[in-house]
Amino acid sequence: TEKGVSRLFDTIQIYVNKDELEKEIKEALLEDSLKMPFTVFSTKQKKTMLKWLEDLRGTRQELSETGGDSLLETSSVLSIIDLEGEFMTLMIDDTGETFENVPIPQDDTGKAIKIAFEQTESCVSVEAQMNDSAVKKVLRIVE
Repeated sequence: TEKGVSRLFDTIQIYVNKDELEKEIKEALLEDSLKMPFTVFSTKQKKTMLKWLEDLRGTRQELSETGGDSLLETSSVLSIIDLEGEFMTLMIDDTGETFENVPIPQDDTGKAIKIAFEQTESCVSVEAQMNDSAVKKVLRIVE
């Protein structure tokens, strides 16, 4: 439940802020929390925990200075639910989370996506690079 998730998040925050706990224990707690599915913690909560972890490791300032990407970058399979002009709407099947106005790649992959979407009656799926629950780049069509 939402109340339970909120309590869990608050408990993690309490432990991370305890001075008497070793840094390694705090890091392990945050790493394990960040490995939980996206359906447990919200994107905002995961971003907050990622900032705490970066602060513990002393890497947050370095990441922002070097323009480094988030540590939560993953590859996911999403379904195309709409194509309009040069943009598409994608959905994660497991959660129903949608991403609107995702640019269609301007290469052979983009052409293949348009053709597949127009010619098939079933769902067209793509593999995309995700970053903090946002679509960063569409990689390929998934058969």
